[in-house]
Amino acid sequence: IDLDKESMNLLQQFGPENSKLLFNHLQHGEHPNYPEGKQDDTHFNELGARKMAEIVLADLKLLHLSLADRIINSTSKK
Repeated sequence: IDLDKESMNLLQQFGPENSKLLFNHLQHGEHPNYPEGKQDDTHFNELGARKMAEIVLADLKLLHLSLADRIINSTSKK
């Protein structure tokens, strides 16, 4: 799975401004760990991580790997 290529495609789909929604961009006082805020274009936030996980799962299914059948949907009931 070429996550470099896939992540670049994702960022291009989101565009320069909207792609910030995928990363840790925090305003002053928004999070107790970063009281001064943070503009981090390296680490994904929860939305970005979920988008990357969706890419991995889709590619696992395309590759017909049995691992794809073992992935649990977080919205499914136990």
